[in-house]
Amino acid sequence: MQREAGSDVSSAGRVEARDVHFCFDKREILKGVSLVLERGEVVSLLGANGAGKTTLLRLLLGLVAPTQGEVFVGNVRLASLTSRQIATRIAYVPQVHTTPFPYTVREVVLMGRLPKRSLLSSPREVDHAAVQTALDKLEIRHLADRVYSGISGGERQLVLIARALAQEASTLILDEPLSNLDFGYQVKIAQHLKDLARDGHSVLITCHDPQFAYQASSRIALLINGRLTQDGHPHQILNSASLRSLYGIDVECVLLSKDRAAFFPREPG
Repeated sequence: MQREAGSDVSSAGRVEARDVHFCFDKREILKGVSLVLERGEVVSLLGANGAGKTTLLRLLLGLVAPTQGEVFVGNVRLASLTSRQIATRIAYVPQVHTTPFPYTVREVVLMGRLPKRSLLSSPREVDHAAVQTALDKLEIRHLADRVYSGISGGERQLVLIARALAQEASTLILDEPLSNLDFGYQVKIAQHLKDLARDGHSVLITCHDPQFAYQASSRIALLINGRLTQDGHPHQILNSASLRSLYGIDVECVLLSKDRAAFFPREPG
């Protein structure tokens, strides 16, 4: 008999893509990608535009099915789970989120509780408590009664992470969380992601900034033309050669400390 995902505590937060391929319109977008995300990790997926990052995220979220290969959540095939079951295990933070209604920040975070409630039911005390915990964790309680559409882009990104946290999923997947954020919010988000991993979540992010990835991640994976070419500790992965293959430019890498590095494009000639 197949065990329910999460019945084995050691498997909570583990997500695995096993030799996945994905084809669309006769074009192979992913070519045998294998990636494991473990509890307590922040993994950054780096790749140029069109490398297949978004497609891989969609596979891990169960939004599309691989042409070949399997995705597992804990010890269960993702394809065997309903959308609601997936949402109790994996929370997604989109790159851009807009709403046509004047929801407050508290109401947006409360939306993360939908997978935990029956259809059309009113929020319970446990739902409101989870929202408050998420707001406190992201240090945005002071925004709770503000209109979501009226706060800054950095604040909205923190609200979306809080919404994912209120979902109480063991895995968080974030699609380019740094888009249009200033330096201060980039630093805050890096710290919050590391804190979430220390609390036992597994975190996967896509980004284009090697400096942020080096600072925030316990592992970095490189996706080039639909293939996962490297996967390991930031200091093993991010160097001039790998960044040249990734982005097609010459980059000077300067190690500042164990967890910090700086990357500078070299002048041509």
